[in-house]
Amino acid sequence: MMMETNFLIIGSGAAGLTLAIKLAEHFPKKKITVVTKASEAESNTKYAQGGVAAVFDLKEDSFQKHIEDTLIAGDGLCDKTVVEMVIKEGPQRLKELMEWGAKFDTDDDGELTLGREGGHSEFRVIHHKDTTGNEIERTLLERANQLPNITLLPHHFAIDLITEHHFSEERTENLSCYGAYVLDQISGNIFTIKAACTTLASGGMGQVYGHTTNPSVATGDGIAMAYRAKARIQNMEFIQFHPTALYDGKHGASFLISEAVRGFGAFLRDKKGERFMMEYDHRGELASRDIVSRAIDSEMKKSGDDCVFLDCTHLEIEDFKKHFPNIYETCMQRNINVAKDWIPVVPAAHYLCGGVVVDVDGKTSLKNLFACGECSYTGLHGANRLASNSLLEALVYADRIFQYLCKHQPSQTTKTIPDWDDEGTVFIQGAEILQQKTEELQRLMRSNAGVVRNNSNLRKAAAQLEKLYFETEALYQRHRLNTALSQLRNMVNVAHLIIQQSLERTENRGGFYNKDFDKFNLNTMRNLLKTSVEKAMDYSEYNLLFKQLVEEGRTTGEETDEKINYTKLNWSRSKRLDKTAEIAEESLEAFKNISQKQTWLVISEPWCGDAAQTLPFLNKIAQLSENIDLKIVLRDENPELMDQFLTNGSRSIPMVIILDADFNVINTFGPRSQAATKLVADYKEHHGKIDDAFKEMLQMWYNNDKGISIVDDILDSIAVSAD
Repeated sequence: MMMETNFLIIGSGAAGLTLAIKLAEHFPKKKITVVTKASEAESNTKYAQGGVAAVFDLKEDSFQKHIEDTLIAGDGLCDKTVVEMVIKEGPQRLKELMEWGAKFDTDDDGELTLGREGGHSEFRVIHHKDTTGNEIERTLLERANQLPNITLLPHHFAIDLITEHHFSEERTENLSCYGAYVLDQISGNIFTIKAACTTLASGGMGQVYGHTTNPSVATGDGIAMAYRAKARIQNMEFIQFHPTALYDGKHGASFLISEAVRGFGAFLRDKKGERFMMEYDHRGELASRDIVSRAIDSEMKKSGDDCVFLDCTHLEIEDFKKHFPNIYETCMQRNINVAKDWIPVVPAAHYLCGGVVVDVDGKTSLKNLFACGECSYTGLHGANRLASNSLLEALVYADRIFQYLCKHQPSQTTKTIPDWDDEGTVFIQGAEILQQKTEELQRLMRSNAGVVRNNSNLRKAAAQLEKLYFETEALYQRHRLNTALSQLRNMVNVAHLIIQQSLERTENRGGFYNKDFDKFNLNTMRNLLKTSVEKAMDYSEYNLLFKQLVEEGRTTGEETDEKINYTKLNWSRSKRLDKTAEIAEESLEAFKNISQKQTWLVISEPWCGDAAQTLPFLNKIAQLSENIDLKIVLRDENPELMDQFLTNGSRSIPMVIILDADFNVINTFGPRSQAATKLVADYKEHHGKIDDAFKEMLQMWYNNDKGISIVDDILDSIAVSAD
């Protein structure tokens, strides 16, 4: 059996459906066929909780800020041209989605409520409660079903792309795609879909690890098909792992326990009840996602336990239920009472930053084959994805493919494509063997190619995988294809790519961590801190620079009118505080009694309002003790240092790093006091963003507080000992 279509799209998530809708509306007489192996709505898109990042508030935000945040997250491996393109085109793609009926959260004035996630410097994440992906999927399906030239084929599994090697013995380097062989999962028949143009929008591959936040359909099918068709695949070693997925001994892990729970005050404990995060990072549970994932992985490997635990029992339960209703209810459904019980958690595969290589128009290395969404590698994410950039990428690249196809319409091939040949094969007896081999693969990948890797384990995994590959291929040659066998075959291919490309990488970047290349150890950190202190300014030198900038009408870093104005304003504020700032009597003795030499290294910038409020008090404190040496460096001149002390993934300042005489980190403070941080958080919760009214309010608060909160928090941060 053969079906002919103009445009074949494999996958029914945000990328695939957006492309299908645009093609159908622009080419009403052409056929668009969407193949998806589960129900129409089942995709990674459906399960996306957070939202879509895009710059809508040009007063507080800018394209440049979003670009910079993305580049920082990508750890030097982003394609800057792609980053700029996606971020600048993103808002228009979201507006289109809203015109199609997507309903995102708004305030009382009808303005979009913008959220902020880790790594973002501003509020720019649009969302629909905590089910944004589901709202996008609903909107797209509703519109797609209204277009008569779109054929949706649920429960159909694309098993192989059709290229020259299916009907020609001649070898050629210039391969083309002519459609796909597709398995009807209900009838069990395999038929041909002949297409002038094929697009892979098949999503991620989290199921390769078993422990994953991805749905069961995420088995890397598109990537595996493209690999077998000889398309270029890149950056498969870069996989984002979420540190805390709810662990269910029967089903592995699938439900996400938000990082915000740790931000709310939850502790990570081992089976014995011991907290362990401070052994790995001075920020404890508030360390970045990759560090927490590696720490949990290390603890599990040391103990042999299947999970660690998230302890929320000391938290106010009513506040917890208010902030995390879905997490609370899900735990209760699993017989976990958050008020009394620890939550079992494990790191879980979350997002793939690599995939099928495409250009700015979504074209792969095969003629007439395109790719978009998580299965593709565009260059946007680099070595690590910035939160909520994935749906943005899917929408933008679906449009890029559409725009290209409007200008370059492919023509249907006249070549005769042979039917799928399964002559001599038999139905596989019993599903147990396929389940066993799938679980074997998942264990192998978790143990040897997961959060923490090393070359020895990777090579061992490669050898074991080769054996599994031949076993799977033997099953494939002898038996008629079904979904389980096809998925196993695809996951073996994807696992091979992850291991191979992990072995090829010789440095740690972003989401990739190999212990053999762990260059940034404690000694390296000490050296970085020592070098930073040696070149740092004291307070008087910093003020001389400050004064000079104001006199010359300049500022540090990127010179914008806004930053120049803030620099001038902050100079006035800091000078006033230098004269008026006082330390409460009860605190004086504590600072005077610091008996060990300490260096307070402050990362700052003259344009930062919080720094202008903080530094005068730090200087007053430093003057009280001969054991405190206050030093200041500029953030934008010291990115390597700054990136070791991020706040929720962002380069927030001021950051005070308290060091002992050997340049070990005692503690950190910043960017604001706890009281000021709560003030900001409460305002954002009620108003959605920081506006001019709040900035005035915050300034009044600083004036009324008179530095008490700063001093109190500094007292809590230092190691105080009496002579």
